Amino acid sequence: MLFKEMNPEDVWKQLEGHENVVAKETKKLEEYFAKLSCKRCSGSCRPILNNVSLFRENGILPDYLAECNDCGTVFTPYTQIEVSGPTKDPLTED
Repeated sequence: MLFKEMNPEDVWKQLEGHENVVAKETKKLEEYFAKLSCKRCSGSCRPILNNVSLFRENGILPDYLAECNDCGTVFTPYTQIEVSGPTKDPLTED
């Protein structure tokens, strides 16, 4: 299959006047993860790509799992179902 990259100026012209829905959804995702905490240790979490399910149904952004910054537990951010347990003790320093 032949892939021909579009001229960036032509792309910007086509996007002109349209709402940036990706930025709006990204901001919502960032705000959600900023408030999310680990159910095991109450630590803060960061989004990591879900390599099993690349996109959520009816979503425009990739699907993310939550990973605890303190204990390393990985879980689904919306259902809180644990995918993998802690990989480190949050009470000990690295």
